[in-house]
Amino acid sequence: MAGYVRKVRLEPKKPHLVTDDDRQRAFVAGNYPRNCLQCGTGYNYHPAAKDKGHEHKRGLFCSWDCKSQHIKDSKPGPHSKLQVNPCSSCGTIMLSKGKKKYCSDSCKPETSYEVRVGLVGLATCSVCDSKFEYTRRNGRPPCHCSEKCSKAVKARIRRIAKAGRKAHMKKVEKESVDPFKVFDRDGWTCQMCGVPTPRELRATWEHNAPELDHIIPLSKGGPHTYKNTQCCCRKCNQMKSDKIVSK
Repeated sequence: MAGYVRKVRLEPKKPHLVTDDDRQRAFVAGNYPRNCLQCGTGYNYHPAAKDKGHEHKRGLFCSWDCKSQHIKDSKPGPHSKLQVNPCSSCGTIMLSKGKKKYCSDSCKPETSYEVRVGLVGLATCSVCDSKFEYTRRNGRPPCHCSEKCSKAVKARIRRIAKAGRKAHMKKVEKESVDPFKVFDRDGWTCQMCGVPTPRELRATWEHNAPELDHIIPLSKGGPHTYKNTQCCCRKCNQMKSDKIVSK
């Protein structure tokens, strides 16, 4: 019948008395009846899966309180985690773990950081190799003498990454090639027609703008290395395209 709920009277369960047979069955099932090393209370130890094979040295206490009290009462020594050391501030003898120096927070000295005015250091710029002075603070000294040098480093990283991504797409041998180092090596001169390629024309549409050229193109399996790159003007680079030109 829809909407009918049957009422059942639940009787309280009778308490089960633990007998010697129950203890024997518990031992066979993997439970270990033991006495606590601290308070002597009897209990059954139920080993976890990670404790299999180490039951003789696990579960020796009935609770965490007994375990911590047993550690506190144990005699400290050179091979124990507990050490007897005097406080570095007041000299009070204290029981500690590891290298504790002070017995309380009140004994710890107040740490203050002072910026020394006029304390100047000397460093070398990683871009222009010029010496510059800086005010010493916490941390490493600066690597660049100005914002201009800092931007130059970021631009160099972008150039190297851009040239390497194309080689990665072609799945050829590659190394970290900086185009400006190739241009400096070739004297900012086109290696095909001998026309000067000034630095200020880089990234422009002029015919003599310097560009990085692969002697053996990447499409032909050429590696992206310093040995396989050269300085080339924009006009010659467009005429060469993906062909192999012999000098």
